[in-house]
Amino acid sequence: MPLAPRPHALVGRDAELARLRAAAGLTTDPDTGLAGVLVSGDAGIGKSRLVAEIGQQATTADHRVVVGHCVGVGGSTLAWLPFVEVVAGLDELVPDIVRSTLATHPALHALRPGEGAVTGEEPGRVAHAVHALLTEAARERPLLVVVEDVHWADHSSRDLLTLLLTRGFSTPVTLVVTYRSDDVHRRHPLHEVLTVWTRLPLVGRIDLGPLPDAQMRRLVRSLGPATEGTDLSQVVDRSEGNPFFAEELVASGDTTSVDLARLLRLRLDRLDDAARTVVRAASLAGGALEPELLAAVVDMDPDDLDAALHAAIDHHILETAGGALRFRHSLLGETLAEELLPGARRRWHRAWIEALQARPDLGSAVDLARHAAATGDTETAVTAAVAAGDEALRVGGARDAQRLYEAALGWLDDDAERRGRIALVASRAADRAGDSVRAIDLLEEAVRDLDPAEQPVLRARLLARAAAKYTTLDLPSDPVAMSSEAVALLPQEYDEECLTVALDHLDVLVNSRHVDAGAVADDLLLRAEHLGMSRVVSRVRMQQARLLAATDPDLAYQGLMTAAADESAPDVLLPTLLRLGNLDRNAGRLESAHAHYTRGVAVAEREKRTWGPYGMECRLQAGRAAYELGRWDEAERLLTSPDDLPQPPRGFMESALVELLVARGESGLEHRLDGTRDWWDVDALLVVGCLGGMIDVLGRAGEATRLLEWVVTGVESLQRAWGPRTQAIVRITALLAGQSADLAADGRVPENLLTALRQTTHRLAGQVGEIVPDLRIPPGPDGIGAVPAVAPVDEGSDPASAGGEREPVGPESRAWARRLEAELLRLDATASSDEVVDAWQRSVAAFADLPQVPEHARSLLRLAQALTAAGRADEARVATAASRALATRLGARPVLEALAVLDAPAARAAGADSPHTASVDSPRADSPRTTPLTPRESEVLALLERGRTNGQIAAELFISRKTASVHVSNILAKLGAATRGEAVSLARDAGLIG
Repeated sequence: MPLAPRPHALVGRDAELARLRAAAGLTTDPDTGLAGVLVSGDAGIGKSRLVAEIGQQATTADHRVVVGHCVGVGGSTLAWLPFVEVVAGLDELVPDIVRSTLATHPALHALRPGEGAVTGEEPGRVAHAVHALLTEAARERPLLVVVEDVHWADHSSRDLLTLLLTRGFSTPVTLVVTYRSDDVHRRHPLHEVLTVWTRLPLVGRIDLGPLPDAQMRRLVRSLGPATEGTDLSQVVDRSEGNPFFAEELVASGDTTSVDLARLLRLRLDRLDDAARTVVRAASLAGGALEPELLAAVVDMDPDDLDAALHAAIDHHILETAGGALRFRHSLLGETLAEELLPGARRRWHRAWIEALQARPDLGSAVDLARHAAATGDTETAVTAAVAAGDEALRVGGARDAQRLYEAALGWLDDDAERRGRIALVASRAADRAGDSVRAIDLLEEAVRDLDPAEQPVLRARLLARAAAKYTTLDLPSDPVAMSSEAVALLPQEYDEECLTVALDHLDVLVNSRHVDAGAVADDLLLRAEHLGMSRVVSRVRMQQARLLAATDPDLAYQGLMTAAADESAPDVLLPTLLRLGNLDRNAGRLESAHAHYTRGVAVAEREKRTWGPYGMECRLQAGRAAYELGRWDEAERLLTSPDDLPQPPRGFMESALVELLVARGESGLEHRLDGTRDWWDVDALLVVGCLGGMIDVLGRAGEATRLLEWVVTGVESLQRAWGPRTQAIVRITALLAGQSADLAADGRVPENLLTALRQTTHRLAGQVGEIVPDLRIPPGPDGIGAVPAVAPVDEGSDPASAGGEREPVGPESRAWARRLEAELLRLDATASSDEVVDAWQRSVAAFADLPQVPEHARSLLRLAQALTAAGRADEARVATAASRALATRLGARPVLEALAVLDAPAARAAGADSPHTASVDSPRADSPRTTPLTPRESEVLALLERGRTNGQIAAELFISRKTASVHVSNILAKLGAATRGEAVSLARDAGLIG
């Protein structure tokens, strides 16, 4: 649909129009740095008139212009509605480009009428397809894309706009997005999204305020003959700078009224009966009108309908655009709908129902549900809402589907069985939208309504599904008892629905490490094979592989790899890939873990499960692995999430992103995660994620009090959930020790707070010593050493305390333990310089082995500082160069700033030509051209090429492991490599190895 026609010359808005012209490339000094402009203002203030003007000027300048409209109540839940219109517009302007984009980006089919319901696509793929289409459409001629009224936009459209505004375009594409600022309250779904859009560097903003009196007078005079005899002062005074209100005052001839509804009634009174009938019926449509559908609603003779429509258009109530009808301003339709008497409103809603049922191709199930609900026809409303929810889920609109299913549940009263079945799909939609807590609430509400005697299997499905969800959270519950109750409700002979219950029960037992899990898996496998249910067989085999992980991880890994080879069962493949990644990560195989996680991300996007349980977890872990491997741009892309993603998934993504941002040196992050703390008791993993970044954020900001409070509260939450010997506290304690040492060194914190920091750090270190037996803990202040945890803990909740087996300490925890040892020496400043150097060398080696690039760089910085303090200048220069190479590649500004401080004394002593005074981007004097490898380093490099670890290198060359670590660090520094694999690749390119 094109932009609305221009009823009169644009009055005022010169500055705003100039900014839009610059953004659209219509001036001699275009603002080509903007991807989009947000245009906001109250209803009637002139947003549509302004964008109509820029659209006309762009068309005159031979730019391409397309527009998409968001509509009100009737279409607010239709996924990607404005972009369906945008694609249709481009199909008219550049059909060849649309066809070629469809060939390379088939997800675009989801935005073509009649095709999306068949194909269905994940929102991320659709967004990338739209980005590709807009980019290509602007390759030959600039493109202006207008999206109007995004205060009515659906969830999927808001996400798509976020991607377009964030990424920008390589060709001249300009997005102009309008919304009513008076509609966007704090709880409005657009409110949080706007806070993101307005922070984006590629986005400009124009807020339209009331027109000044002088410009309002010009506007009124420009309305032509209608203003004859009009009291301009009264119009200006009463319209209060609102152009639409002024136009209505002039058109009504009643300049004394301040009631917009009365003005519109006066305009309606000038219509004949047929035209009044048409516009009253149209006011309930909720958006654009298909003339054929409207004809069915009003049931008029075609000639009479044409005459009525012409009258409504002549009186500036309706207008035509792109073959459809709409109100000239949305306020007209809204006001007319509000003015309908209750009886008339019911009659027109029923007429719309009959028309939509007779011609479903001309409307949507969402419209049918809304009209039916308004008349109290709950049967039709529920059926239509469920159908609309199914459609939204197929095209990736999980949040929209959830709202539709919940609306259906709200309309349905007495049918407990039907409510239960709708609750199942509503819970699945909530799950895919990332709202696990809501998913459980929906299931439990349905369980309460069901009589076990009347609907045992359905009740069992609801119970088992809720139990399986509970095992992923730390909410108070007994999932084993719930799922056992569910299985007890099943008949002896299983059908497919019974197998679904049994699968959920098995999932609960495996997640809970229940002793019966193996026997249940064996029984379920026999039943599934007997029924020929290959999908169930695959899921059971995956669970059996998981059970092996505790006793035979290698065999478990092989079983999971076998399951991962089957692409046909995504509900098996996604959890399998996540668990393979976790096994690799726990074993220190980070590259392999990253590959499994990223494959999981691709599967989740393909299956429209990006923010579902396993899809979100794969994305989170892929982002964290990319961060640790030093691929920070990839990490930021993966960890950026929609602003209305529910908690706790939003907290997981946001906390991982904060860790990346603080490592880059961004400031102002101190309160970014405050809202996540309300969810710590829901999922203790969130504590681990939050503390990882916030310890550094608060420490660098000098907020020692908040730092202590966050750590103490967080550790208490972890210990309540996981017991006192959770390995999660190893990393937390190491980070706390590091920030405490920094705060002690810079003198910003009072002595009493420093004492509290030291005491807390040593208390936690004492508990870490119980987890990592070989941890070297120096005596703490006032004799504090290995003492109990920060808070009293229920020892009975910890398997080890009751004689159970300790969880093996993985390589990541061991690396952080080495880091903790070094940080404690730095914090207490009681050890000899050589002891400190040795401790930091162990930390460097541990993080290099993982690899964990950011912490490798940070440990190298500390090693360089320790070597400098020990007077070992040559070794310090090597460590400094290695740290600088990694930090430069990462963009880790805090490490680079600390290195600059370390370099300063040497630079003053050596003069301006010292290599340490060079900028971050200057050529390094330690590159292979100027600093060749020593014979021993060449031997080490050859072993690196063969994939040897530091320990294996030490054994083959008959040197100590510490010496091997130093040689590896030297090689990385000289080659400017971030990882061992990259060092081998660069060495091959340089001809250092064959």
